[in-house]
Formats: sequence, structure tokens, C-alpha cells
Amino acid sequence: MNRNNVGLLRSISAASLRAAIPLCVLVALAGLVGSTPAIAQQRVDYRSPGNEFRIEFPGKATERSVPLSNGGTYLLAEFGSADGTYYFATTVPISPRQRELPVAELLDAVRDAQVKATRGKLRDEEPATIAGAPARRLIIDAPGPIVTHVLLVVTGDRLYQALCTAYARGDDPAKVRHFFDSLAVLAQ
Repeated sequence: MNRNNVGLLRSISAASLRAAIPLCVLVALAGLVGSTPAIAQQRVDYRSPGNEFRIEFPGKATERSVPLSNGGTYLLAEFGSADGTYYFATTVPISPRQRELPVAELLDAVRDAQVKATRGKLRDEEPATIAGAPARRLIIDAPGPIVTHVLLVVTGDRLYQALCTAYARGDDPAKVRHFFDSLAVLAQ
């Protein structure tokens, strides 16, 4: 991720989860253009610094913990692969007001914000359950043409997200499935 993207993330206001998540999508899309691909691909287990989640990236992920205005943090882990696919995982605190929403409404709002942020169209949406927690799998087609796969998981006061973005010609659902299947929420 280049320094401009880091600056963008630092400017995130925690006032609204809807504002934070679209920026992550934009950072992921910017990563397709601005990141240097890794040379080798090997599966590397990643654990968030607070041991909140683990996920298996196809190489060594870099991480950033970005402070939010509400005192929380926005954790970002990313990896750009040699084939031009960008992998991204994060956890975001859910505000007390947003926790009052039914989970389905919260997931709808995040989905809508991501589709809007990518200027894309929702191709597919599938409800899921990850370790008993409500989740959704999304596929968004965006200009480029770019395909973004998103896994959203809500547990307690946090939203977990795994995201995989690739140019449509390089989209590999098997790699996405492996990445998503490796996500484990450790803190509940």
C-alpha cells in the first residue's frame, strides 16, 4: 500500500461504519493499481495483533492499525499477489448505536456502502454463518472490469471482513474460497 492510501485510512472517522468500510474497498481497489506484486506465493497464517482473527494469506501480509476518532482501532492486513489479486482482511468496531440495529440491517448497510464505493453492481449475495456468527458473501462487479469478493462476519461489537479484488480476467473463485474459508474469528 502506498503512503497516500495510508493517509486516506488515517483520515477515517469512526462516526459511521458506513463511512469506514467503503474506504477499505477503495484502498483495496487502489492496491490493484499501486501495489508491487509479491514474487512467490505461499500460504501464510496471519493472526491479528489483538488475536481477534486469523486468516491464511497466499503470502506474508503487511498490517496497519489505524486509530479511529472514537478511540478504537481499524486493523488492516493486506497482500498483493503476483497474479494481480489483492487480498485484504480487517476488523472494525461496531458503534453502540449500530449494535442496536438488527444484524441483517447492519449487513445490508455495509453491503450497500461497498457497492456504492466501488461504483459497482452486486452480482451475488449469499447469507452464511461462520462459527455460529451471521455472515454474508458478496460478489461485486466494478468498472475496470474488477471483481470484488467480500465476506462479512458480525460477532459481538465487531465486524470482520475478508476481501479479494482482482481484474475480471484473473478472478479465481477457488483462491477466494480458500482465503474466505481460512478466516477464523478468535475473539467473541
